[in-house]
Amino acid sequence: MGFVPKFRKILFYIFVAIYLILCPLLIFHALGISFDLDTKTILKTGVIFLDTMPFGARVYLDHRRLPKKTPTLIRNLPPGKYTIMLSLAGHLPWEGELLVEAEKAKNLRHILLIPERWSVETTSSLTFENILTWDQQPLLLAYQGLQMKKTFVYRWNSPKLSRSGKDFSALSSPNSVYHSTTIRKIFSQKNSPIIILQGELNKHPKFLWIDLSQKSFSPQDISDLFPQVPQNILWDAQNPEILFTLNNQSVSRLDLVSRAIDTNVFTNVHDSIIENQHMYVLTNQFSIKKYNLKSEKEEWVLTNPQWGQPLLNRHQHWKISVLSDQIVILLSEKGALLSNHLPYEFVKEGVRGLKFHAEKKQLLIFTEHQMGVLDFSSQALESLFETPLQVSWIDTQDDHIQDVFWINEGTQILYTTRHQVYLIDLQSFGQTKKHLVTEIKKNTQVSYVDGKLFYLVPENGQLSTIQILPSRPSFFRLLKEKDTHAI
Repeated sequence: MGFVPKFRKILFYIFVAIYLILCPLLIFHALGISFDLDTKTILKTGVIFLDTMPFGARVYLDHRRLPKKTPTLIRNLPPGKYTIMLSLAGHLPWEGELLVEAEKAKNLRHILLIPERWSVETTSSLTFENILTWDQQPLLLAYQGLQMKKTFVYRWNSPKLSRSGKDFSALSSPNSVYHSTTIRKIFSQKNSPIIILQGELNKHPKFLWIDLSQKSFSPQDISDLFPQVPQNILWDAQNPEILFTLNNQSVSRLDLVSRAIDTNVFTNVHDSIIENQHMYVLTNQFSIKKYNLKSEKEEWVLTNPQWGQPLLNRHQHWKISVLSDQIVILLSEKGALLSNHLPYEFVKEGVRGLKFHAEKKQLLIFTEHQMGVLDFSSQALESLFETPLQVSWIDTQDDHIQDVFWINEGTQILYTTRHQVYLIDLQSFGQTKKHLVTEIKKNTQVSYVDGKLFYLVPENGQLSTIQILPSRPSFFRLLKEKDTHAI
């Protein structure tokens, strides 16, 4: 045999050997399996997916810079703790310690990188005393005093902010007969642009029905339908011309078109709310009934003597919140919080408000000094063997918490005190990291919607905005979906 054939044969065996060695290694690598040369054992690895807002942050793994920027997928990590640091020009660095487990992905999809300085935009030169907002409506009321002529409607879905104030509309025109009406109370309903204004004009009580979705407002006087001031006024967002009033433990129905009043439609009522064409009634015996508003027929009754027992022993008013057909919350005037799930009573007193994240099934509650999360997703709510839930408290070391907001798919919380707005990152793995966003006018409301914060500046009460969540280009969403699917 000559030299060339022998050399070819040797090369063939070398390539076969390389193939037999590398092919399994490549397959193992693709499956997240690696070989530890020190211990001579096969390791099953994990991955970390990082996604930041804004994207394009540099990634450091255990203080070693990686070549890719966010969004990125870090593969084939042996189980253990890793320090992740993210860096982006003009933003504060983000750092966290992650525990990687074998054959599992650690997904950090909504890391919000905090700007070194928030960008503030003023809506107009108008100044206000306070603002009033409600959920899921692209508008707010800003008022300079408690009269209709001093109250303005601001729509934040305008293409651009205008310092001239053209995005503000007066609630009443100067030639309106209601121009000098004093505002006593405003009733609103989630998902509805309608408000009912309870006021006083020339020492006479007034109830005005106003559609804020219109370009110009034409208050409808419905005072004749209210022989007495009700405890509450409710309506379904899809049928706002039918009102329901709660008074003296009974619910009446008012038809704004026919001007008909049906009294005692529902009786024995302690409190009631309307959600998705249904009325939920908390009875004086503390059972909960669900009625179809179209048929006015009862669909189901929730009775539980055990969870009702703490209520019967307390002479105070309770408000009902129906988060889903499986989750009911009761909040007393003294801040006691109860649910229809074990252990029934979660907080004895002090709860000032709550916000529910429907997708995550998590309830955010707050007292004057702290916030807490009730996670209803952690168990099967209809299980016969229900595990008692606990409130996971977040110590902010702040006094006088006024309001809270879920933001960024529930990975951060925005909350207000008397003077400031703060942001807390829930993906900080046990460490409460809070950031001051801005100072606000003392004891005024703020609004958060579509990633934007609306507030009154402390110096002059001008309505200003801060874009908390940066916008993302549409092509990036496709890229993220592709990367996420690959995990």
